[in-house]
Amino acid sequence: MVDDVETWNTMRAANPELKIELKEEKLENAKLKGVNLQKASMPGADFEDANLDEAMMEGADLSKANFQKADMKKVKLHGANLSGASLDRAFMEGADLSNANLSGANLFGAMLQDANLSGANLAGAALFETDLEGANLSGANLSGANLMEPNLKNTIISPETILPSGKNATQSWAIVRGAIFVKP
Repeated sequence: MVDDVETWNTMRAANPELKIELKEEKLENAKLKGVNLQKASMPGADFEDANLDEAMMEGADLSKANFQKADMKKVKLHGANLSGASLDRAFMEGADLSNANLSGANLFGAMLQDANLSGANLAGAALFETDLEGANLSGANLSGANLMEPNLKNTIISPETILPSGKNATQSWAIVRGAIFVKP
């Protein structure tokens, strides 16, 4: 698919209306730093161990995709569909996942330090040992999510954040977990 990211990105810039549809594409270990996959339809794609640092994937359909152990520092996934995706041990420091759909996603051991998850849908997601230090979860939906030993130190929580219980976050809930509670 993408042998040369620079050539691919030039093609995307010249043809912004071009629909990218690559269902179940195999991209394990691919070097895709900075690739433009905005609004691409890639459900079930396999990005295991791929380098997607600084990739532009806003609005993409990546449902049920495999990102296990992928490098995804500063990846842009604003509004992307990652429902049912595996982000097991993905390294996503500084990623933009604002308004992304991560419902039912597996984030076991994912490293999301300083990531923007504001307004993200994490309903039913597995957040076992997920590192969310410094991440922004304001307005995120964690309803039914499994929060097992996550690192929430300095994570931003707001009254609009919906907790796994389905209730809105409170200052006491945030403080007990080392998070920062911000009011709008």
